[in-house]
Amino acid sequence: MSLEAEYYGIKLRFRSAGDDTRTQKQDINELLSEGVDLLVISPNESEGLTSTITDIYKKGIPVILYDRKTENDQYTAFVGADNRQIGVMAADYLSIVMSGAGNVFVVRGTPGSSADEERFKGLTERLSQHPQINIESEITGNFSYREAYNAATSRFKGRESHLSSIDAIFALNDRMALGVHDALTDLGYARDDIPPIIGVDAMMLGMNAIAEGKMKASFMYPTGGDLVIDLARKILMGLEYERKNTLNTSVVDENNVRLLLSQHSEINNNEQKMKELNNRVSEYINRTFILGLVICAAIILLLVVIILLVITFRSNKTKGLLLDKLNEQNEHILDQVEALELQKNELVVLSHQLEETTSAKLSFFTNISHEFKTPLSLISGPVEDLLNMSDIPSAATAKLEILKRNNSKLSRLIGELLDFRAADTGNVNINTSMGNLGDFIADIIKMFEDVISKRNLHFSFEKKGDNFVIPFDPVKTEKVFTNLLSNAFNHVDRYGTIRVFLESDAAQYRISVFNSGSYIPESNRDKVFRQFYTLDATQRGTGIGLALVTSLVNVMHGAIELESKENEGTTFSVSVPIDGNVVADMEFDSAGYKYLFARQKHDTMGEDYDNSGIYDDVYSGPLPVVLVIEDNIDMRQYILDALSSDYHVILAKDGEIGVKKALMFNPAIIISDIMMPNKDGYEVCRELKSKELLSNVPIILLTACSMDEQRARGYECGADGYMQKPFSVMTLKARMKSLLDKSQKISDALSSCFIPNVNISSLTRDSVSFIEKVKEYVEAHISEQISMEDIISGLGVSKSKFYRDIKEITEEYSPADIINLVRLGKAVEMMSKGNMNLSEIAFACGFSSASYFSRTFHKYYNISPSDYIRQHFS
Repeated sequence: MSLEAEYYGIKLRFRSAGDDTRTQKQDINELLSEGVDLLVISPNESEGLTSTITDIYKKGIPVILYDRKTENDQYTAFVGADNRQIGVMAADYLSIVMSGAGNVFVVRGTPGSSADEERFKGLTERLSQHPQINIESEITGNFSYREAYNAATSRFKGRESHLSSIDAIFALNDRMALGVHDALTDLGYARDDIPPIIGVDAMMLGMNAIAEGKMKASFMYPTGGDLVIDLARKILMGLEYERKNTLNTSVVDENNVRLLLSQHSEINNNEQKMKELNNRVSEYINRTFILGLVICAAIILLLVVIILLVITFRSNKTKGLLLDKLNEQNEHILDQVEALELQKNELVVLSHQLEETTSAKLSFFTNISHEFKTPLSLISGPVEDLLNMSDIPSAATAKLEILKRNNSKLSRLIGELLDFRAADTGNVNINTSMGNLGDFIADIIKMFEDVISKRNLHFSFEKKGDNFVIPFDPVKTEKVFTNLLSNAFNHVDRYGTIRVFLESDAAQYRISVFNSGSYIPESNRDKVFRQFYTLDATQRGTGIGLALVTSLVNVMHGAIELESKENEGTTFSVSVPIDGNVVADMEFDSAGYKYLFARQKHDTMGEDYDNSGIYDDVYSGPLPVVLVIEDNIDMRQYILDALSSDYHVILAKDGEIGVKKALMFNPAIIISDIMMPNKDGYEVCRELKSKELLSNVPIILLTACSMDEQRARGYECGADGYMQKPFSVMTLKARMKSLLDKSQKISDALSSCFIPNVNISSLTRDSVSFIEKVKEYVEAHISEQISMEDIISGLGVSKSKFYRDIKEITEEYSPADIINLVRLGKAVEMMSKGNMNLSEIAFACGFSSASYFSRTFHKYYNISPSDYIRQHFS
C-alpha cells in the first residue's frame, strides 16, 4: 500500500487500534482533527463503528471500508474479500477432508465483528447441505493467537476423549489456528492425534504453518492494498470507480503452498529491489543537488550570473532526465509485479481445479475397483470348480482356461489400481522382515523361466555384495521387482537381452533391470512414471505398473532412476535405504511366502504362439472367408471358435499382418480390433478401403470404448459397422450376415449389364466391345448434354453402322434409351456408396432435375429410386 501510494504521490497516515473499538474511534477523531481528504477504515466491530462512520460520510468526507463492513451502506466504497463465501468454501473443503461425515470444532473470532459473523454464517449455511457433518462445539479466540491458545488449553486439557470425537478444526483466522495447534501440542498430543486444522488468511504465517505440517489448509484472504490506493486516487480525482470491490479467494494446502511461498518470496525480492533502487536514485539526486549548490556558489564567486544560470539549467535538465528514467523503471517494475500477481492467481485457480478433478477421478476409480472384486471372486471360484471336474469336455476346458486367465488378469489390474491409490493417499504401511533379498529375487525370476525360454532371451542375474540378509518389505519388493521385470518383457526386442543386477551395502540396496531393443527419448523420461501414461497407443500395458512402482518406492523412502541409450536399451533402477537402527518385525518365511503378485503377473502375460502370422493355406471351399485381426490371443481364439462352423476363419495378430492377409486371400468380410501394435484398426480400415479390389469388402471394428468420437473416426475411415466389447456372438453373426447380404446385392447390381433384358454372354465379342465404347463415352461426358451426333463422332463410326449395331444388340431400346441407361447405371453406382442424396446424383449424372431423374428411373426399372435404395442398399 505504501509503495502504491508513493507512486501516485499520495501521503498516508496509519493508525492501529490493536483490535480495540474504543481506541479505533479515538484514532479516527484524531485523524479528522488533523485534516484528511479521505479515510480508509477497517472496522473492528461493525455495530460499534456504524454510527461513527455514518456521521463522517454525511459530512462529505469519502470513506473506504477495508476488509470489514458496517451495519448500513453509508460509506463511499468497499474493498475486501467475501467473508461469507470464505465460510462456504471452508464447508466444501471440510466435506472433502472428512469424506462427507464427522464433527467439526470451530474457533470463532471477535464477537460482533463482520468477519466473524459472515464467515460463520457462510460455514453453517453450507454445512446444512452436508447433514452428516456437525459442528461439535466452538470457542472464541478474538482473532488472537494467545486467546485461542488459552481457550483451547482450557477446553482440551485432560479431555482426550473429547478430542478423539473431533474430525477437523476450523479457525476463522490463521493466528487462532496456530494457537489451537500449539495448545494441543503443549498438552502432549502427538501430531497424528491432532485433527486436520484449517484456517483463514494464507499470509506468510499461515503458508509457513501449512508447509511445516501444522495446518492442513488455509483460505487466501487477499489484502488488496494496491486496489485501495487506486480506488482512493479515483475518488479524490473525481474519476469513475466501482463502489463494491470484492476480492477473490482460494484454498492453499500442501499441494500448492510451496509454489505460493516461492512466488511470494520472488515478489518480496522484487519489491525490495525496487525500494533499494528508489533509495539509490534519491541519494543520487540529493548528491547531484548538493553538488549543484557547491558549483553554483563557486561560480557566483568566480563567474558572472549568466554562467550560474547555465549551470542551474543543466542541473535541472539532468534531474528531469533521471526522474523520467526512474518513472519508466518504476512503471516497468509495477507491470512485472502485476503480471506476477495475475500468474499467481491463475496458478491458484488451476491448482484448485486440478486438485478437485484428480481427487474425484481417483476416488471414482478406487470405489468402482472395490465393487469389481466381489463378482470377480464369484467368477473365479466356479471356474476353478469346473476345471477340477473330470468329466468336462476338452472344448469346454479350453474356454474355461480363457475365462480363468482373463479373470486373473482383471483381478491383477484392479489390485494394481487399488495399490496405486493406497500409496498415493498415504494409506500404506511398511512391514519389514529380515530375509535374504538375493534368494527372494532369484525365486521370482524362476517363475518366469518358461517365458525366457519360449522367447529365446539372453537373461542374466548378477549380485554384488557380501551380505543380502537385510530387512525389507517382501510384498512391496515383490510388486516393485515384478513390475520392472514385466516392463522389460514387454519392451525387449526379439531374441534380445534382459539383465537383472542386485547390489547391497550397509546404507541401501539397489535393484536394476535392463532390456535391449527399447529407447525412451529425454523428453518422455519424466512422463513414463505418470499413471496411465504410455509412449504411444501401440504400447502394451495399462500405464499403471511404473506409476505403482514409483508410489511404492516413495513409501519406502527410496528413489527410482531411468537410463536409456539409443540402439542399446533401457535400464530402470530402484534404490531403497536400509535403516540399521530398525529391527525387523519378524524373520521372513521364504518357504511359506506365496508370491501371489508375481504368479498372477506370469499367468496373464499371454504368450502369442498361435498360427496368426502371415502364412495360411489357400482355401477354396464353400464357406465365406472371414479375416479376424486381433492382437489378443484369447480374443482371437474365442472368435475363431464362435465363427468356424459358418465361416472359414483366417487370423492375424496385428494390423500390418492383417493388411497383407487381406490382399492375399480377398476375404468376404473383415473383423478388426482398433487398438493394436504396428497398425491400429483405423489405419487398417483406411488402407484396405483405398484398394480397388477390397473397397466393397465389409469391415467391422471391435472397440472397448463407446465414445461417439471413436465411432465417427471409424466411419470416416470407411468402417461398415461397430461391435463394442464385450459383445454377443449371436449379434456379431447377425451383423456379419446383414453386411454380407448387402455386399452381395451391391455386387449383383453393379455386375449386371446396364441394358435390361440383355445377357452379355449371348452377345458377340464385337457387340460387347461396341456397347462398352458407348458406355465409356457417355460416362466420360456424364454431366453434359449428349446428342447422337456427339456419340457417333466420338466413336468414329458412320451413322448407319451405329444404328445397325444398336439394333443387333437390342430391338427394344433406341440410342436415346442407351444414353439414359448408361446415366442410370452410373446413378446406381453412386447410390450404392450412400454419400450423396438423390438430387445430387441426378445432376451429377446429367439429368436436368430430380423429378425428371425419378420418372426416367421408374420408366426403365419399374421402381422409384428411393425404393430401389431400400431394396438393394439398406
